[in-house]
Amino acid sequence: MSWLLEDPTLALSAAIVIEVVLSIALVRTGRGAIAIAMLVVFLAALGVLALEWFVITDREQVYARLESLADAALDGDADAVVGHIAPESPSIRDEARRIMERFEIVELRIASPEIEVAGPADARSATANFVLHVTSRDRRAEYPSRPTLGRLRVMFRRDGERWLVTGYEETDLIRAATE
Repeated sequence: MSWLLEDPTLALSAAIVIEVVLSIALVRTGRGAIAIAMLVVFLAALGVLALEWFVITDREQVYARLESLADAALDGDADAVVGHIAPESPSIRDEARRIMERFEIVELRIASPEIEVAGPADARSATANFVLHVTSRDRRAEYPSRPTLGRLRVMFRRDGERWLVTGYEETDLIRAATE
């Protein structure tokens, strides 16, 4: 059912097709019952849209958390970045703080996200795989500013209503050549 809550395109397309068929039937027969059926299909389509709008799935929450983390990094807010990381991951928290102190994030984009959520409701975990585009500037000017591209896998756990980073893996890291 989460497919319906995250992307109602299929259900809405089916509703449009049904409305077209019912419209043709209404024109040919003139029966009032068909108009009532059209109204029911229309209201059902509105219900699907309302569900999609108001229900936020775990995958959508994890993606929103990734965006919030990226925004905090772009703003240079080390405390906010560390706040996205689980307290039981002190090495990741320390590494994030060191990176934020050393580098200014000039550009950061998340592309092709694939998010998987697993586990029972009281112990949910998630894994987000995506391509990360980042350009940073070394505050000590020891390294030139250059874009970096790589695949990143970030692991999360649910903590009440929020998702916290518990680990990450980077693969296929490519740094652009300096000029």
